[in-house]
Amino acid sequence: MSLVICHSFVIGILSFVIFLSGCAKTVVPLPSVGNQLTVTITMRGDVDASKYKYYMVFGSSNPVLPYPGTYFFGPGEEYDTNKMNVSYDLNYYYVNYFATWNDFILLKNNFYYITNGAFTSSASHTTYAPNYLDVRPTGDTSLSKKIVLTFYFSKLSTLPADLYFNFVCIDENGYLRDYLRSTDNNVSTNAGTTITDKTEPTDLATQPALDIISWGMSVQ
Repeated sequence: MSLVICHSFVIGILSFVIFLSGCAKTVVPLPSVGNQLTVTITMRGDVDASKYKYYMVFGSSNPVLPYPGTYFFGPGEEYDTNKMNVSYDLNYYYVNYFATWNDFILLKNNFYYITNGAFTSSASHTTYAPNYLDVRPTGDTSLSKKIVLTFYFSKLSTLPADLYFNFVCIDENGYLRDYLRSTDNNVSTNAGTTITDKTEPTDLATQPALDIISWGMSVQ
């Protein structure tokens, strides 16, 4: 009788080990958060960062922007009250727009700058200071219609699991001319995430250098 019990016990143990081995094979590793983001924006014409300004705005949810034709500037930047809508003031920009942003990157005069939030109060407007962002040009003349930007996530003040963003084009007089029209532009911050050739509506009335036609992203 004892031999039968021992034999059954051994078989039970072996079955349990085999069961655990089978379970181990089905474990899926969790995705890892990436270290950097590459953004590619394609314009209808050649990019002119000496004449115009280009912004990349980030948020934990969709960053709110004004309509095209609105006078535009970022937190901490100089602004012209004479160009604002008569019903707007600085506080209006913070309550309706800037409070939904976490950070923004500015391409101006062929240099990149990053300003970190949160942007909670117009009373703190002058305290938001840009920092130089080291982004080297590719030197590839075939990319004249593209803005290609790679930066480390560590430059951002906040890194949500899904990073929301928009890209904004400003003319020489400070007026918004184009942005990404979808209201849910976001990218997973997991390494290996890729978004390619997302098209945007063309507006022939907009200067070619300010008219976004497509964009893409990749997380490394």
